[in-house]
Amino acid sequence: MINKRLSQNFEVKENYYTNLKFNALAGKVMRFLLPSYEFKDFANVYIGDVDFLIINEHPSLLESHLDHCQQISLPYSNQIRPGSKRLTGLHFYQVDEYYEKMNSAIQHYVDDPEKITQAFQTLKRDEEFLYQMIEKNIGFRDMKKYHYRPHHGFHLGILRKGSAKFRDYVREGPKNPFHRLPEYPVLRKQLLQYYNDPLFQDIENTHRIQEVQLLRKLIV
Repeated sequence: MINKRLSQNFEVKENYYTNLKFNALAGKVMRFLLPSYEFKDFANVYIGDVDFLIINEHPSLLESHLDHCQQISLPYSNQIRPGSKRLTGLHFYQVDEYYEKMNSAIQHYVDDPEKITQAFQTLKRDEEFLYQMIEKNIGFRDMKKYHYRPHHGFHLGILRKGSAKFRDYVREGPKNPFHRLPEYPVLRKQLLQYYNDPLFQDIENTHRIQEVQLLRKLIV
């Protein structure tokens, strides 16, 4: 539907790495182990969670992360969670420069998936796994000095157990360095563009998602 009505560059790849068997926790790291050939036609990659509604921003998601890469002199843009050895799951990188340093590490785990299982005997989150790979192969330079890790939209996950967290999320979001939401009137206007879009309406009618329906009730 998206491919026909919006962009032929859109593609969904399912069942990736199905030949590798992991528990749910270790399986989450596979988003950080995608091979470079998957992005041979792209200059940049943004890895996020599936339950985000990305909104239009100025500067754009691309521009802002490229600026952050330049600030910290690194081929990726992320943030270390305070008091931890964890990055976040929202991970932007410049394809050529990033894979030049990360290809061998990625292939190391893909060729021997037992090493992923071994790693999670001590690790508890996929973000810790990403931290260790980045620390060993690229480093962090000035990342702690220049913090940047916005949501670029609305995280539907906060509605998974109902609307109780909605008010605090949109009220505190502009001040939260890990959310960096726009002020609510701006965010609401951007989110309403989804619900007023004919393509989004058809997608919503095709596959009903509880959190998407609840958000509609909260903002309309």
